[in-house]
Amino acid sequence: MTIENTIFLLKDGSVGTLCLPDATAENGKAMLRYLYQVSSETPYTGRSAEDVALLTVEDQVAWLQKSLDSKDSISFICVQNGQVIGSCEVELLLWKRCRHRARLGLSVLKDYWGLGVGSAMLAHMLNILRGFNYIRQVELEVYETNTRARGLYEKYGFRITSVQPDALQLDDGTMLDAYHMVCRL
Repeated sequence: MTIENTIFLLKDGSVGTLCLPDATAENGKAMLRYLYQVSSETPYTGRSAEDVALLTVEDQVAWLQKSLDSKDSISFICVQNGQVIGSCEVELLLWKRCRHRARLGLSVLKDYWGLGVGSAMLAHMLNILRGFNYIRQVELEVYETNTRARGLYEKYGFRITSVQPDALQLDDGTMLDAYHMVCRL
């Protein structure tokens, strides 16, 4: 699915662009750099840096092409000065009984935390989803110690509906619970 490029101001006065780039090797490399950096900076992504190191540029080009062609997902990235600084993706559930639901994932590079990148991406995605008359709720998981992300989601109307114990194991063996959150559209 394609989206229109959207330009927004970060809290520091700089400019970011929400877009879905073409499926080229250059953009695949940029996505791979982003995924490796974000997975190295925070334990809250499902993939570790070691997991991302197993991905190839071709994998990322295929992901970009799938995102452009897909009817069951919506994806975009945030770019500043040619660097990917954030990513947002929603999977639309197409089964008849679950068609009213969408699952969201969002990440931002640590240097851009607190500058409004996550807010811009989340607000943009929720606005896109409100255009689908059959989607009634957006769902996500956030880990118990990720209070910054949880606060962002709550600001946009997400509420905790359940807890999954021991959903994520950190490198040191610590287990974190996941909060399942839902936002009604």
